[in-house]
Amino acid sequence: MLPYTAPQNEMLLSLLEVAGGRALLNDEFDEDTVKALLSEASKLAEDELAPDLSKSDTSPPTLSNGRVRVGKDMHHAHRQVSQNGWLAMPFNEEVGGLDLPWSVASLMLELADSSNVSFALSMCMTQGCAEAILTHGTSKQIEDYVPYLLSGKYMGTMQLTESSAGSDVGALKSIANPNNDGSWSIWGTKIYISWGDSDVSENIIHLVLARTPEGTPGTKGLSLFLVPSVLPDGTRNNVITAGLEEKLGIHGSPTCTLIHEGSQGWLIGPEFGGMAAMFTMMNNARIGVGFQGAGVSERALQAAREFAKGRVQGGKEIIQHMDVRRNLLIMKALTCASRDLGYSAHVAGDLSRLGGPESAKYKRRIDILTPIAKAFMTDAAIEVTNLGIQIHGGMGVIEEAGAAQLARDCRVFTIYEGTNGIQALDLIGRKTMRDKGQGMKELIQDMRETLISAEKLELTDITIPFDEAVTDIEATLNQLITEDINEDLIAARASAFLQMISYVLGAWGMLKRRIVTTESANRDIAEEQKHLSEFYMTQILPRYRLGLAALYNGASVLARHPQDLI
Repeated sequence: MLPYTAPQNEMLLSLLEVAGGRALLNDEFDEDTVKALLSEASKLAEDELAPDLSKSDTSPPTLSNGRVRVGKDMHHAHRQVSQNGWLAMPFNEEVGGLDLPWSVASLMLELADSSNVSFALSMCMTQGCAEAILTHGTSKQIEDYVPYLLSGKYMGTMQLTESSAGSDVGALKSIANPNNDGSWSIWGTKIYISWGDSDVSENIIHLVLARTPEGTPGTKGLSLFLVPSVLPDGTRNNVITAGLEEKLGIHGSPTCTLIHEGSQGWLIGPEFGGMAAMFTMMNNARIGVGFQGAGVSERALQAAREFAKGRVQGGKEIIQHMDVRRNLLIMKALTCASRDLGYSAHVAGDLSRLGGPESAKYKRRIDILTPIAKAFMTDAAIEVTNLGIQIHGGMGVIEEAGAAQLARDCRVFTIYEGTNGIQALDLIGRKTMRDKGQGMKELIQDMRETLISAEKLELTDITIPFDEAVTDIEATLNQLITEDINEDLIAARASAFLQMISYVLGAWGMLKRRIVTTESANRDIAEEQKHLSEFYMTQILPRYRLGLAALYNGASVLARHPQDLI
């Protein structure tokens, strides 16, 4: 079994200090409360969820007589999480929640992702479904479905993808025809639906995108429908599970092909408002997918570190060999940077919801950080798990060791909820060019304020490279928002832009870690963060220069490269 110990101190450092989560604390919800919640969640993850990781890989769901049955480990995980109220934590008390910040609730999500990401997928989907209904649904829809989703009695799905419409959502062909009673009949086939069917819950609530008879072509003609697997009268809806996908990884999670043969559903939000309603769920899921990357990265790091301490080669443990040590430090640096980005995104969202004079700034901040977090955290997971296999050597490709499962499980993360290329287009287009870089300028200003604090502590070993990087980012931003360039060149620059921003944001987190721990009474933590920040600044941060070069030079080469010569 792969080892796992919840990194509680690391998670608290990331949430409260790096991401700024202390701003969310008050007399009624203080640091001790956060620590107590994390302690209980850690016990659940370590004792109940983590031991079943390999079982989920070797006991995939089965489809029999039109129904999906998942492994006993999935039933066990669902009971443990739902019975203890973990799904409901970030929701208001009126629907059964604890009204906690999303950033604090994500502590449990990260632990679940590290423990068993096949199961954690269901948590992400169900919470996102509940949030979409709360935001766009009627009072009756909220009353009839949200409390049951949050109690675990029901589970939720998101249904966009069709065989002819993947990332091009506007091309989907599912249709919805009105009925006389205010409901709609849905017709169409949806594929790759995570947790689309299972025997874990009493009901599954599908949020389905479809086009009504008056819907125009493209995304503007789409509407969102709430389609339960079991109708309010107790009869089964016409949602047919036609197949289960055999996947590279996340074997414990049922990924289904679902056919709607006149299934009965109800509008969520206004007609033709489907994309706006669906993006409530999707944006939640994008940060959730990022945490899946961070969670699997943490599990891979712990496994590789323990293996390196026990494996002897050349008369000494391999952790003493410089290349192994380098790989482990890359894994650790990327994992910590991923965690910092994820919690920073959620804290920005929490602060934007509090209102006040800076709420608009924090709304722009979460808009920027969502595509960055999703892309960076999932790309990092692929690199981290790949290095984990490398450190295991020959055992890394033997399934018994478990390192290969982590690499397989995380591979899909860069694809779903919008590929990372789409995240890059979103960042450079909607989140940067559209408002002339206002949100990005605010981000740069905040980074410079942190830099001033670090300079007062005379942390020149890390402030000098960070200062150079922020200056390069600012110059690049100014050029992007003032140049008159065509859409192809903007698109060609997108991934390079996201790459360079991501690594600099990771460095910002390392700077905050160093500042807050420099004068810590715990000298072990201070030394750990000192060496980690130095490693990141010298070994990881320089990667942003590759993005810089690709943006200025490589993008034009890419844009004019004939497609028939690829």
